[in-house]
Amino acid sequence: FFQAEVGIRDSSTSRGLGDVYKRQVQDYEAIQLSQAITDRKQLRLVFLDGDTLVETVRWHTPAWIGLRDGKVINKQALKFWEPLDP
Repeated sequence: FFQAEVGIRDSSTSRGLGDVYKRQVQDYEAIQLSQAITDRKQLRLVFLDGDTLVETVRWHTPAWIGLRDGKVINKQALKFWEPLDP
């Protein structure tokens, strides 16, 4: 925010277009994950080390995914995830 008449800038600094894009991707992924949870779809989770897991997700936050069996996974450990067709 910039007030031209007095030359005062808002104290928050601009984070640039890259951060805006990353935030949009994260929001889209959160919506997709929420929909998969609502539809009770099984997901294939692929981890950075190559391991895979097929499981139903019960909940998620920006940093964590809670599985049906009670396990909790850090999203940073995932390479990607995808819903499986019923």
